[in-house]
Amino acid sequence: MSSGKPTLISAEVGTSISYQGVPFIVEVGLGVPIHHNWHWSFDGSLRLASTHQEKGRDHLGKFTALESTYADRDGPLVRQRLKTYEDNASLVVEATALRDLHGTALADSFFNTTFNAPVILLAEGFKYIAYTWGLRGEEGTGVGGNFPDAAIAMSLDQLPEMLRRADFSPTDDVHQTGAKPFAPLVGYNDEELTMVISPLNHFLISPLRLVDTPNGIGVARGLHGSVDFISSGTTTRTILVFGQGLVSTLTEWGDLLLRNAGKRRSLNRESVLVKKLGFWNCYGSYYANLFRPTTASTLKELSSYFQEAEIPVSYLGLDLWYPFDEVGFARSYRPDPDKYPGGLGNVSRETGLPLELHLSAFSPENEYLDSYEFVVEEGSAYPVGAEFYRDRAKEFKEWGAVGVWTDFLRTQLQNSFSLRSRIGVADQLFSRMCEAMSEQGLEVMLCMPTMGHYLASTAHDNVTAVRTSTDYLNHQPGQLELLRRYNQEERNPNTPQKNLRQNLLLSLLAAALDLTPSFDVFITNSNHPEGFEEIDAPVQSLARALSSGVVGIGDKAGCVDKDIIARLAFPDGTLAQPDHPLYPVVSTLHSDVMAFYTTTTLGDLRWTFLALFNLAEGNRRYQVDLDLPLIDANVVVYDYFSGQLIAERRLEGELGSMQVRYLVIAPMVGKLSLLGFLDKYVTVSGRQVKSVIAGADWVELALELPIGRGYTFAVVGERQPSAEGQGITVEAVSREHGQGLSNIRFQVDSSPCSLLIRATGESDRMCDG
Repeated sequence: MSSGKPTLISAEVGTSISYQGVPFIVEVGLGVPIHHNWHWSFDGSLRLASTHQEKGRDHLGKFTALESTYADRDGPLVRQRLKTYEDNASLVVEATALRDLHGTALADSFFNTTFNAPVILLAEGFKYIAYTWGLRGEEGTGVGGNFPDAAIAMSLDQLPEMLRRADFSPTDDVHQTGAKPFAPLVGYNDEELTMVISPLNHFLISPLRLVDTPNGIGVARGLHGSVDFISSGTTTRTILVFGQGLVSTLTEWGDLLLRNAGKRRSLNRESVLVKKLGFWNCYGSYYANLFRPTTASTLKELSSYFQEAEIPVSYLGLDLWYPFDEVGFARSYRPDPDKYPGGLGNVSRETGLPLELHLSAFSPENEYLDSYEFVVEEGSAYPVGAEFYRDRAKEFKEWGAVGVWTDFLRTQLQNSFSLRSRIGVADQLFSRMCEAMSEQGLEVMLCMPTMGHYLASTAHDNVTAVRTSTDYLNHQPGQLELLRRYNQEERNPNTPQKNLRQNLLLSLLAAALDLTPSFDVFITNSNHPEGFEEIDAPVQSLARALSSGVVGIGDKAGCVDKDIIARLAFPDGTLAQPDHPLYPVVSTLHSDVMAFYTTTTLGDLRWTFLALFNLAEGNRRYQVDLDLPLIDANVVVYDYFSGQLIAERRLEGELGSMQVRYLVIAPMVGKLSLLGFLDKYVTVSGRQVKSVIAGADWVELALELPIGRGYTFAVVGERQPSAEGQGITVEAVSREHGQGLSNIRFQVDSSPCSLLIRATGESDRMCDG
């Protein structure tokens, strides 16, 4: 992050904002519709009645505020405060209604927002990333909408067209319009001076959108278009964060949202869901309800297979385990007696595996209406108090659950008018659910969220993950053909390229908000029978490994590709993961071959894992420079799939569609470079390599690995090294001719353990552990 604060220049016509001497915002104003009559600060229908400055402190630190009061002919209407902070490069805009406002609704749609404050007119010269909101233009009954998608535009003029194209839905043409709502908006110039804009409260009904103002196109932060009454004192808060570097500024934005809500970053690293290999039966799995409903006997068969084949699945992600009439609308959260006659507790005990349980929206005719207070509407229903979710969380815990997978989040909003039209109701419902699960130590993964759910997660430590993409099924030709043949259900296929692009770009946002991404279940086997083959299994598995997120498989018993599993996880099911999800190489964002990287850092040492994905439907050439922040000066670069060390610092070549070039960039430690466990995609992970200490010609690694297993660790040096250790037995050290690469093969006798590697081949120093 760059030092410095945004600079505000106030004038009678409005306030402009620059950062590091670069104009970002031409004017900050507002627009409020009352009985469909717009009141704008831009044309005099709202006049600036007064301004003054003040100082104070809030959750984000000490601030200086510029306060402006706007009035119409009936008197003061809105007070807008622009707060800049002493210790971070952010600006918070607070807009407060100064009297009761009636008749503010425009339409029942996230495409029409009311109480638009602020409305920001942007300077020229910036590129943009906008994340689409996730609900369609006309809310109502059904399960429509889309997974949030990334619209990348070379300019503000191009943004509407890129928003129009961002229509990620498998079932229908969601909304072919450039007026889609979004959040956040990221703007950056060629020097990567960056600004991020997003709501800071009322998350679930507060999108951003492009609006026509009397002074041109503006970016408005408003409330859902059905909000018809805004009481005096209602305040919306919007944050703008500035910095140098797209990734670092987004991370700082996330840090400030987390700080504002009191959540600490990176509590999710030790969750079972995040760090262990799972099995899921959701849409895309061989055992999805569409094709063959999963039962207790299915799960017993699978767990026996996993044990016998030494496939270290560590939990079960269970979809649709409860009674329902329509997918997405639960009648009850009790185990379906036809599938699980003995209950889920028996399943967990007999398989020895904990559960991640699927939740959804509610049927308006659900079984809880006589026992709990529910709001019942035409398309759905939802519980009013905290008692309902507290009771369910206790049951889930007793059944062996470690978390819940909250699906159909956008559907609950779409089908419940009162959640959209009343300020605070949707946010409170989401908070009650998360808090109830937290009381029982249950983690939460978001699925089918709106962008509002991403933002609202910043208030809850136990919201650890988010599914960043639509169903894996929707880009699997064999599964879609089966669906048409047996279920007569038509879905619009999303290409694997489009699906992977969405996952990669949404991972960036998830990482900023301390959410681990889930790219959804996948099939490991490129020769899987019955139409379930995954021809891109190496690419799909590599992307999941580098995501540092949830990894779940869905193959038929007996059909799991063990080599793929071995590249993802160690024998105890712990994943080999980097420290954070994938970040883009910004220079490649507008190309078909996009480059993404992630890292493992141990002390002063950093390993970088760089993947170039061809996301086009034909061959494409690429060119990427290996400069900062990708590599330091003293590294070796290993081309993973060719098995070669490379010397060049400019990558050039051609990739076929859905092909990937993958590099491991390892630091030099004295006379050695530690490439790591080359049988894993992530060759050095902080989960297994706990620390590294080094002398002039030796390196010692503290390791945490399953006992009784053999491992091979690769190093690069001028001479063949020697190796010894504590808690391990070194079996062999072999040299790869012409590469300077040596493999150290050892067995773990106890854990934790340590491995001492000498660059000189001498053995006069004993490991001191």
